[in-house]
Amino acid sequence: IGSVDVQATTAMLSHIALEHSLKTSLAEGRNRLHTAAQQIVQAYNMTPTAEALQFLPLYIMGMLKSCAFRGNAPDITADIRTNIWMRLETLSVSQLAAFYYPRMMALHNCPGTVGVPDDSGRVTLPDMLNLTSESMTQDGVYL
Repeated sequence: IGSVDVQATTAMLSHIALEHSLKTSLAEGRNRLHTAAQQIVQAYNMTPTAEALQFLPLYIMGMLKSCAFRGNAPDITADIRTNIWMRLETLSVSQLAAFYYPRMMALHNCPGTVGVPDDSGRVTLPDMLNLTSESMTQDGVYL
């Protein structure tokens, strides 16, 4: 349990919930995600050394809040939800993880090497921050 790949497990749970939602209903897909989160929390409580498990409920909550699984959302029509589901089916593991748990970059305090190509032509990006109010300052610029 200690070697769980959180992003791969998130992608697998996403695909399972999408498939279940298509076969039954959106509410059933959401219920399956809730059940998975409960089981993961129980497994983590039994094995507190498996630190990777503590992040899975965070990704699952991101799934439940996303436009793909948000229940009773009047702004998400069937066409839009279908488009989102089709898009999620084609995303890579890292892209799925970023979709469900987005990050931000602080642009106001970047060192001089950020955003400039190095000798091999690679551009260094700013450090990724968690998308929380604690990561932000009132006078900052974020992407």
